[in-house]
Amino acid sequence: MHVITNTCVLFLWMHLVTFVQSQGCTLQEFIDGRHYDSNFDITGLEASYAGGRQVRVGCNIGYTGFFKLICVEGQWQTRGSKCQPKSCGHPGDAQFADFHLEEGDDFVFGSKVVYTCHKGYQMVSRTKFRRCMAEGWDGVVPVCEAQQCPVIHVGSNVQVIGDPEEANYGNVVRFRCKSSSEVLEGSAEMYCDENGQWSGTEPKCTEIKCTVPRIEHGVVLGGVQEYKENQVLNYRCDPQYKRAEERQSRCLKVGTKAEWSPTPACESNRTNQATCTRDGWTPKPLCKGTYCTKPNIENAEFTYNLRDRYSHNDRVHYTCRNSNRNTFTITCIEGDWTGIKTVVPNGFVVGPYQDKLYYTCDDGYKLFTKGWWAEARCIGGVWSGLNQCIDKRFCGETPVIPNGKVSPPVTGAAYSSNIICNEGYYKIFIATDPPPKIQNAVVLSSYQKEYLSDSEVTYWCRDKFIMKGEDTIKCNNGQWEEKNIMCIRYCDKLNNEKQSMNFTSDKDKYLDGDVIEYQCIIPDPVAKGSATCVDGKWNKTVECKVKPCPRPDETPNGSYQIIEGEDFVFGTAIQYVCDQGYQVVGDDTLNCNLDGWTGKAPTCKRKSQYQQQLCFEFRQLISILFCSVDMRVLVSTLRGFVDIIFFLSILSGFYLSLFSVITCEVGVLHPNLIVTGIISASEPVQVGYKLQFDCSRDFHLDGSNETECLPTGQWSAPIPTCSGTFTLFIGKMHPRLFVAGLPPPNERIKTGHKLQFQCSNDLTLNGSEKIECLQTGQWSAPFPTCSAPVGCGKPPPLADGDTKETVVFQYRHNAKVEYICQNVYHMEGGPFKTCKNGEWIGQMRCLSNKLQFHECYTTDFRKHFQSLEMLKILLF
Repeated sequence: MHVITNTCVLFLWMHLVTFVQSQGCTLQEFIDGRHYDSNFDITGLEASYAGGRQVRVGCNIGYTGFFKLICVEGQWQTRGSKCQPKSCGHPGDAQFADFHLEEGDDFVFGSKVVYTCHKGYQMVSRTKFRRCMAEGWDGVVPVCEAQQCPVIHVGSNVQVIGDPEEANYGNVVRFRCKSSSEVLEGSAEMYCDENGQWSGTEPKCTEIKCTVPRIEHGVVLGGVQEYKENQVLNYRCDPQYKRAEERQSRCLKVGTKAEWSPTPACESNRTNQATCTRDGWTPKPLCKGTYCTKPNIENAEFTYNLRDRYSHNDRVHYTCRNSNRNTFTITCIEGDWTGIKTVVPNGFVVGPYQDKLYYTCDDGYKLFTKGWWAEARCIGGVWSGLNQCIDKRFCGETPVIPNGKVSPPVTGAAYSSNIICNEGYYKIFIATDPPPKIQNAVVLSSYQKEYLSDSEVTYWCRDKFIMKGEDTIKCNNGQWEEKNIMCIRYCDKLNNEKQSMNFTSDKDKYLDGDVIEYQCIIPDPVAKGSATCVDGKWNKTVECKVKPCPRPDETPNGSYQIIEGEDFVFGTAIQYVCDQGYQVVGDDTLNCNLDGWTGKAPTCKRKSQYQQQLCFEFRQLISILFCSVDMRVLVSTLRGFVDIIFFLSILSGFYLSLFSVITCEVGVLHPNLIVTGIISASEPVQVGYKLQFDCSRDFHLDGSNETECLPTGQWSAPIPTCSGTFTLFIGKMHPRLFVAGLPPPNERIKTGHKLQFQCSNDLTLNGSEKIECLQTGQWSAPFPTCSAPVGCGKPPPLADGDTKETVVFQYRHNAKVEYICQNVYHMEGGPFKTCKNGEWIGQMRCLSNKLQFHECYTTDFRKHFQSLEMLKILLF
């Protein structure tokens, strides 16, 4: 019986095991279950699996994860993590450009970033975006280059200050005549704009000549239409009129123009008479002297040049009678004082921000209006809402009582008044406290009579003060949070414009007590010291001497003059000018650097001698290239062969330019610009052709409405553009984001209008600091946000270089890493990269100390052949 029982138990157990194992799992159950998503790669999986089987499920391309299925009693159990998009990391910063995430929420598989060049720069890469692929970011970081303006050609009698040949966006070139007997016609100053075009027209120097002026109530005698220098203008006035000046009017050079001096004019010869009556002079005298009387500025003490009467351009210094004792200078201009500052007596002002001033009162004073701070708006050039500070013992403005009135009205000396309610109303009182006052700070919002619970206000420090701690407090259940908010003075970076000392400056603002150690560059018995930040100013223990340069060399038939600086010390620039009939050979401008003057004094040669010298140098240059003993060695290397081909291509380019047909390029046109006179913008235009311009509806023309193709291959006026006004959506912004430049609500925004953003002190700006309204009616970049700054991972490697210290895996925000180059390499840029909110900021590269062949010859070539006219002289 016992044997039968054991046999039955064994049979039942085997049957149970067989039944459990027969409960398998299917692929369809997994697909229909809650664990499946489209990121899994289920190709290659079987339709069903027996109980107890474990199955690894792979991920689709671009996704990563470790996910396992286990079949238990006919049900799938899971282990591991689901498939997530692969991270590509940071896409890479482009110099002179910003980028934004256009597709996706992070730098992961499938996302797309688009790069936008800064103003004045253009994209030279074929694509402006990068996509995160399975293998990482596709393509390369786009490249933006500065817009370059065309070469400016002027006559030999025009002196050019600046570089007219290789100017980029923002460069300025100035002009003046070499001879004092000539005047400048055209622009005295031209700058290279963001479109690669010069502002103004190329000037020329001409003989001093004056045309016949139009004289009201007078006529010019004689038939002369053009007068030369020092010639006298003969004219007579109509009856009842006389000459305004007894002196003869001569054609003279006044400033940079040719003008008549004194200006010929006729005035009435009737004498204005006035009679003294009991009511004063009758009629009132109509003449007013162009002088200023003694200024009367409230709450000011005059510290310099105080008298009863001032002439044109006289200046007066005064100090405000407030706690800061600010000092200002005002100037008498044609009978009116200019430069009087907007101040609040017994108070101070912060701003302006977004066309608003915020102000408050000093201790012992309060505003005449409600609250301890207030704001003023700029309306029609006048600050509206700028009230005075009154003694704390006095009452302010009369409060507005709904359904009642105050009697008598409150004045500055009144201490009490009665509130009288209208018929059918009775008195109630609500006690509210404004946010606490913080020394040297104001609140960045309008004053409110009441604040709801959970309301927040943000403080902003006055100029030259910085927030210590948090800047925002909150109203909780009718009480303001108690926080230690302070505005303390800070020092800017230590000024080293004269390069007289060496020191390390690792931040933009220094607090009271911060010390910077420095070493003087000029040897001295005491050649080092320290600077301490004290109450917003640097106190230095030693004043370092500025490194001098020796007296510049004289040049025969020429002279030099200081154009920047006051003595021959670091930072000074001098310019050489040749006498009439002579031409400068070499650099005409020298700068005093730490190593002395940047070059040797140029020479002044007669123009014919100069041309012969250029021919000689040209032949010598060809001889060096083709007859050098090292020619075979140079050709034997691939690099040398490439250098020769490069040089010959330059020569052939100059030859071809002499015989090519001169045309003008139209280029890319604004989409709303209407052009008359061309068939296609891609076709060049021949000399003499004229184009007319207009803009489509809702746009107006920026520039000339006509231009002509000149024999120089340039347009007589730049191709214009069209601009308009748009209604752009501002959207919801971060509560701690402050914006400068916001227009009033519902106001249309013009093309080129800019907004500037800034976060509160403890947050970091994510996005562009400035955005601009584009011609397409869109913002140049999305609105930024504010967030707490984050740290960075390992710093990026440097080709042919390394970090100076041992690299760690994590760095804090604002941490710096110093790089060094390997032997026989020198660093361009750097040497620091700084961690800024998760990104390493800073550009440097290690360059070889070996000088390439074509660099030497290209430099000499550009130096000698500065214009097409010179090359014609050389070749023919």
